[in-house]
Amino acid sequence: MNIQILLLCICAVLANPYSDPQLIDIPIQLSTQLSTTITEKTQCTSMKLTSIYTSAFIFDSIKNHSLLVSSNTNNATFSIFLEDANNHTCNKVILGIPIKIETNVQYKLVVYSTELTTELININLDYVPEQDADGTTVTIKDLPFFRYITIPHYINETKDSCSSLDKDQESQGIYGDVYTVDIDEDLVLEINTCGYSDGLNAIHVIYENGGKCLKLADSYSTEDLQCASGLGARVSVDIHPSSPLKIYAGFIVPSVNDRSFLLNITKIGDAKAEQKEWEMWMWFGIITAVIVIFCTLVMGTIIVYAVIKRKKERQNDERKHFGDYGNLN
Repeated sequence: MNIQILLLCICAVLANPYSDPQLIDIPIQLSTQLSTTITEKTQCTSMKLTSIYTSAFIFDSIKNHSLLVSSNTNNATFSIFLEDANNHTCNKVILGIPIKIETNVQYKLVVYSTELTTELININLDYVPEQDADGTTVTIKDLPFFRYITIPHYINETKDSCSSLDKDQESQGIYGDVYTVDIDEDLVLEINTCGYSDGLNAIHVIYENGGKCLKLADSYSTEDLQCASGLGARVSVDIHPSSPLKIYAGFIVPSVNDRSFLLNITKIGDAKAEQKEWEMWMWFGIITAVIVIFCTLVMGTIIVYAVIKRKKERQNDERKHFGDYGNLN
């Protein structure tokens, strides 16, 4: 499924768009006019803005991304700020320079001017993934990690040491992105993809310091109705401080269209802690079993001894009874 760039024309019909922003999905192109109603005061805690004309939009942000705002409107004087919908921290947006998204809550984007204007303002909004210094590979150190990934149609396939293990010639390479996971803990990770476009997903996980293929996951059905046709891939792997992982995630067949999928990397357990806990419960079970067996043997011995003693006492009573009866005769 291609990400369709929407063209949205919003007229100033709201009395105060700042207090009732328009919900949008990014990426998007906007054509908007500022309201003719003055916003006397904003909710910004870090910027003091009063008596402004506004046009406002609200969107769900994506963590580990930056927001890129651009415009081709030159005949209107306007500014833009980004407001965290949670704590109302506001930051001025500079066109063409990505602004980092710190959280995964909603943000309000406000176009404003101190002067009344009826000019149509065109704005483009897009997400930019965070990148390492080399501009290619993202190193993941904090979990959970979520990323909505768009794969251009012109991208070349990536082959790795996992590729040769695939008997299907079409799935030897991956059309996607590469990530490094470097965590200072012994953990068990779950890595999964949710394909929002037609096409099969795959994940290759490789030890970075050895080139050894740790796991190869072919596509499976996620049974997630929000996941396009429900195609994705999932794998669970161990990670250790001395062994960073290279993760290749994407599609296993080429396409003439741009495609997208969601990548999730989450922690499902502490490997060492789980091992210790398992050993603790194992020994607890063994000791409990020994105690139960010992108690059973002791109780059994006591019961057998009591039965034998009772039987012997009964026999002695019978002998004594018959002995007394004989003496009477």
